Amino acid sequence: MEEKRKIVSMLFADIKGFSGIKNDPLYSKLGSIIDQIKTNLQSQDTNFFINTWGDAFFICSYDPFDLIEIALELRDKFRNKNWLKLGFNEKLSIRIGIHTESANIRFEDGKATNVIGSSVIIMLLELNLW
Repeated sequence: MEEKRKIVSMLFADIKGFSGIKNDPLYSKLGSIIDQIKTNLQSQDTNFFINTWGDAFFICSYDPFDLIEIALELRDKFRNKNWLKLGFNEKLSIRIGIHTESANIRFEDGKATNVIGSSVIIMLLELNLW
């Protein structure tokens, strides 16, 4: 395992109201939507690290403009989806924050396996994702 300190851009996002969804079929539908988004993001070469847990996304890139495009894409996916037709009581929205700072990147076999540092923790706390 190798670790390098680099300037990285980090996108943090979560779905507003996710924890209030108690209906199992709706929770499953939303889980499928999140999985589709994650699969799409992993196929893009604009980012080097993605982690998700529950409804949260943590995406890293060396180029902040790549993350801005991803943020706009995520915003539009949530804004343009017909949530009422899918059975939800209200439209769901996504909260997104982007931050660029020095962080430690852990690599295994040339692939980023984690991004760590105080800037990551501070953003998670500010967005109440941790």
